[in-house]
Amino acid sequence: MSRLIWGALLVLFAGPANDDFVRFGKFGDAAFARGESTPAAEWYERASGLAPESPEPLYNLALTYYRMGGRELTLRYLDKAQAMAHGPMLARCLLLRGDIEYRDALKQSPARQVEGLERALKLYRDAGPSEMARYDVEVVKLQLPRARSQAPRVSSPERQPDPSADETSAGSQPPGAKGAGPGKQDERDW
Repeated sequence: MSRLIWGALLVLFAGPANDDFVRFGKFGDAAFARGESTPAAEWYERASGLAPESPEPLYNLALTYYRMGGRELTLRYLDKAQAMAHGPMLARCLLLRGDIEYRDALKQSPARQVEGLERALKLYRDAGPSEMARYDVEVVKLQLPRARSQAPRVSSPERQPDPSADETSAGSQPPGAKGAGPGKQDERDW
């Protein structure tokens, strides 16, 4: 009998919190869609507080801070989300991390640019076979030959260039490309 009472109390208290978790997430999504990043972040924070074991509000916080240009906060929340994510959520985390690497790489010297593009390429490939991941891989593969040609030549037996990055010609665009580059989440650079 006491188990029944405890179970009813658990449902009573867990139900509203779960409803609030979903509601807060939807409020955050609506604010994000309207371009209201600060309110979106506040709603995602509240949702995350109600379900700290859920990676989704943490990922949404990372994406919101990415949109706002807050690199450190983006990485903080992305690290937390990625540590507990699996399946499609893990793929989304890897894509966002790849976008960060890609954008950071484009601001670097030629040698560093190659390294960053190679890290982004690996992250996009690790994200799986989604259309977005394939698109991002193709964009990076277009960037790598140009970056490699500008980078100083250093012979290192450990660092072999990724031969698959040369599969497409440097002058072509993948189908549907509009020159925006990886990461359609936001066009703002850091």
